[in-house]
Amino acid sequence: MAEAKICTICRSSLQDGRDVLTTSCQHMFHAECIATNANVSNNKCPYCRKPIRSFDDVFTGYGKTSKEKNEKPKSNEDAFSQTMGWVKNKIWPNNYQQPEEDDDNDSEGYQQVEFLTPCRDSIYCFDQYSPEKSLNHNQTYSHPCSFSELCHNIHSIPHCIQYTHNKHDVLKCRQDTNCKQVTDPIHRYSYRHTDLSDILYPCRYKEGCRDKSFEHRKKYFHGEHINLPPILKKVAKGKKS
Repeated sequence: MAEAKICTICRSSLQDGRDVLTTSCQHMFHAECIATNANVSNNKCPYCRKPIRSFDDVFTGYGKTSKEKNEKPKSNEDAFSQTMGWVKNKIWPNNYQQPEEDDDNDSEGYQQVEFLTPCRDSIYCFDQYSPEKSLNHNQTYSHPCSFSELCHNIHSIPHCIQYTHNKHDVLKCRQDTNCKQVTDPIHRYSYRHTDLSDILYPCRYKEGCRDKSFEHRKKYFHGEHINLPPILKKVAKGKKS
């Protein structure tokens, strides 16, 4: 493989002394860039869009005189998990905490991962989508995933860094795909609908929004109050909350 010169996410040099990862498809990126990239949240390489099976090499301070590689794990699954744990410790040293095993949250292969402080604005937060603020904001705070525990990316560690997946016990709407209330955010959160999220995106114009189209209202909510459950923080054994 020809030596990469730039990180295709931030378009800056890979030899600037920052930590670098090599994906299983042999593309290299800054660790801090790949940890917050939207494609990686779906386990896809930001460059070629191929599934990321592992991170083959981890270079600490790539470009410096002394190059250090982490020990390679035994399996691809361990490689992805170990490397992303390493990335999270590098980028969020004060917030990262390895979750303890919890039988209550480990049914049917489901695993809750909590790394960041929950955002106080929760689903109403605009900063998580802001081109100017999202990078720094999403490195510090987590937000509820709009698909809750049914999210297809629930086993993606990068995705679970930024989003929480609390179990949402509600009935499926009797009308389901024929439901005429899918534009009502309260109804959407109260009943499940096939291929639709539990939570809509916040519209920045709130109740002043002039877009009354069905497609817009089906995707966005406008400041309506949604009764979300409180987020329970994991407390290490032997410590008091």
